[in-house]
Amino acid sequence: MFSTLTIQTESKKKQKLQPTKSRVFSVQLLGFFTADALWEPWNGGAQGSAQRPVWIAYIGTESESQPFTANLRGGRKAGSGNHVLETPRRAGYRWTYQKVPGGLVTVAYLPELFHLEPVKAPGESIRFLVAPPLWWIAEQAAVLAPDFGDEAGEAARAALFCAFLDRRTALPLVHDLRFHLQVYRAALTAGWTHQLARNRREGGVLMGGGAEAAGLDAPVACSVGEDALTDFLIQQTSLYHREEIRRGKTRIEASRRLLPYPGEAAPQLCLDFAVA
Repeated sequence: MFSTLTIQTESKKKQKLQPTKSRVFSVQLLGFFTADALWEPWNGGAQGSAQRPVWIAYIGTESESQPFTANLRGGRKAGSGNHVLETPRRAGYRWTYQKVPGGLVTVAYLPELFHLEPVKAPGESIRFLVAPPLWWIAEQAAVLAPDFGDEAGEAARAALFCAFLDRRTALPLVHDLRFHLQVYRAALTAGWTHQLARNRREGGVLMGGGAEAAGLDAPVACSVGEDALTDFLIQQTSLYHREEIRRGKTRIEASRRLLPYPGEAAPQLCLDFAVA
């Protein structure tokens, strides 16, 4: 995106005839995502035309970023082109800062949606947003390429997506990357996952842009009821086992359960970056 993001403040008039003074704080917007439907319980709805991002990233010098962030965290609205953004204090944003050559990158996001480990106890609806670092996708794809070829990158995304699901459901998932890939592909067409739309005219739950500029893979949002997810996983597990039998893998233990001890997912799929 790399557009200017600006906050303009006006000081209070000391006297009736004294003109108001304004101060302008600006940084460069890297990107933002909005997903109002994923955090309705504590969103409360933005006022007027303002949008409340679930993730926002911007860059500026330290002298630019510090007063800008203080005002944005304090509830002031920031404008960039046709967008007006705000980060209400009660929403519980997590703020991170990273020094880079020439400035400071600031990121604010909702841990309830982005953390691998659930921040709150699961409710009736399972909601999260997956947007792994591009370096992680490339690193894992290189390791998985001998087994998955051109599908290695997708297999890494699938493993992370299923890790989020696994933390949010009592139903066990088969620990096999082929199963994860099957589940991920089916979920993308199930109607309860959402990919990024560029603007409101395109519709959709997840909107915004700038993921690549901030070093993130294309985000995928999930919002599904617990019962619907259970039915989905039971169906996918049944399909997976049926395919294993077709391939001749009919390993039956004394318990008479099919594939009771499936192969573990590749240990090299380190998810430390997503655990917080």
